[in-house]
Amino acid sequence: MPPSITPNPLLDAALRYAASGWSVIPIAPRAKTPLIPWTPHQQQRATPEQITAWWTRWMHANVGIVTGAVSGLVVVDLDGPEGQAEFLGRCGGALPHTPTVKTGRGTHLYFAHPGHAVSNRAGVLPGVDLRGDGGFVCAPPGLHENGTRYEWVISPDALEAWRLAPLPSWLLDTASPLTALGGGIVPEGQRNEWLYRLVRSLRLKALSSEAITAAVRAENSARCRPPLDDGELDSLLTHALTQPDREDFPPPRRGDGEAGQDADSASGLAPEPLRVPDEAMGGVASPNPVRIELIAFDTIQPVKRVWLWKDYLAIGELSQLVGDGGVGKGYICADLAARISTGKEMPDGSPNPIGPSDVIILEAEDDPGSTLLPRLANQEADLRRVHLVRVHEGFGKFDVVTFDLGELETVIKAKQPRLLIISPLNGYLPASVNPDKDVQMRRVLHPLQMFATTCQTAIVSLLHVSKATERRAQHRALGSVAYINVPRVALGAAILSFAQGQPTRGIFGGLKNNLGPLGATLGYLIDDHGLRWDGPSSLAVKRVFEQTHESATEGPGRPPKELIKAQIFLARELGGRPEGRPGPEIRALAEKQGIAEQTLYRARESLGVYTVAKPGQVERWVLNSYSREL
Repeated sequence: MPPSITPNPLLDAALRYAASGWSVIPIAPRAKTPLIPWTPHQQQRATPEQITAWWTRWMHANVGIVTGAVSGLVVVDLDGPEGQAEFLGRCGGALPHTPTVKTGRGTHLYFAHPGHAVSNRAGVLPGVDLRGDGGFVCAPPGLHENGTRYEWVISPDALEAWRLAPLPSWLLDTASPLTALGGGIVPEGQRNEWLYRLVRSLRLKALSSEAITAAVRAENSARCRPPLDDGELDSLLTHALTQPDREDFPPPRRGDGEAGQDADSASGLAPEPLRVPDEAMGGVASPNPVRIELIAFDTIQPVKRVWLWKDYLAIGELSQLVGDGGVGKGYICADLAARISTGKEMPDGSPNPIGPSDVIILEAEDDPGSTLLPRLANQEADLRRVHLVRVHEGFGKFDVVTFDLGELETVIKAKQPRLLIISPLNGYLPASVNPDKDVQMRRVLHPLQMFATTCQTAIVSLLHVSKATERRAQHRALGSVAYINVPRVALGAAILSFAQGQPTRGIFGGLKNNLGPLGATLGYLIDDHGLRWDGPSSLAVKRVFEQTHESATEGPGRPPKELIKAQIFLARELGGRPEGRPGPEIRALAEKQGIAEQTLYRARESLGVYTVAKPGQVERWVLNSYSREL
């Protein structure tokens, strides 16, 4: 018998809304773009089977509710403080007791549909829009474009039989067609609002800007007492004509007298939607209607960066850890899991800013019992907080391209993990994805980045490096350059020395960081007791990767004379000195002998020289004992 699957809260909400008589459609997350041709659902509600199929295909889709008679509701959108103040003033200082949603920038109020046509109106009042027949809204628990969730302030569950408050009559009067004023005079104090609504009404009829301007100037002269002066009227026209249409309102159409009544839709001939790939939704390409908008940066809410480990791992971001097989990437991740699960300080001594948190591991190579568990135990992880993702027998291979990210989100939601480790990323790609193809890998990595943002977790995925040593550091990752270019942070690990009976010495640090400074290089040692950190290193990981490139391009099978000279210099100056010598002293001596700094570091790497740095003391260079014996 197959195991039960944790329900998707977005699907649960969609089915609940549909059961209460609301017309539901799937919307792209962090957007207001329907994922289906939605015109039919302005007249007919989807079945539970249709809804389940949509959210099985698009696990992350927002829940859209079609407004108007089909759902029996009208939604008032209060955009920001201006809209709320304006509406509150008309309501006598108190909002009606009706289902209320906190949006990313304001408030949605759900009212009962009055039984006759209600047009969609933008700017009914300053900052107040009306969604009636032919519109839609995003509903909880969807994700707003600024990263926040739509939330119920007053849930319909709190009301008897989901009973909505009636739409205020004054709002219907305000939103009614302008012809209701007949030939009356518009007095001072009402002129700006009346003329603004006139411009927007004429724009909905798809008149040209020139025709609208001429009509409004004539109405201003004939009906406004006194008329607005030319300068004030010009400003009002410019503002009203350039205000963007909301994407969840029907666009202007020629020959159409009312917003929300599409002539093509009425005849059953909906326009052919554009085709775009929807891999980001966890599905396959399908015809989706696409609309774009321009967003001024002064309307975007700033989001503070939260670091799990400053300059190395950021909450809500994807990081890539790159290194040869056997350098200790798995040990590094086990140590990070231990520190996150227990709340211990980070490897560089910085405090853990989050405190004890859960960790999720996707492991495709190492055995949980014989490898992962001993590593975690050696690093003193809180094993109650570290979780392995296991796929039930008979359900096939887990991958991060199809529906599995959505399922993973629902399963781990209760844990609220702050770190997700994928080891290695290539182990979770379906056979249909070519890891060498940039376009295909971007379609994998972008949903993974979206997943990190949605779940507010830091993701670190492991990747082996290419054997092609002629490549630069950023290109050593095995596969497409998208592996490094898409993640905002790339980390590297490299071996400095490996000798039988001796701890493996390596370095770990930043290869790139699009979010801040490059993470400093830290030394580490691995032995039978696990991994321990060895303090800061003056040798950058990026330099080690690139030195390999430089050595490879100087001739096959033979080191250059400059490198041999530097190796002899280091062996002479550091040999027989277990305590080593100060780094600045070594660099100064090398410079006097004409040894370039880059060559000195290459020689240092080849001999296994490592750095000892204690707080308040100058770093010392120490020759590895195995190299001394040689």
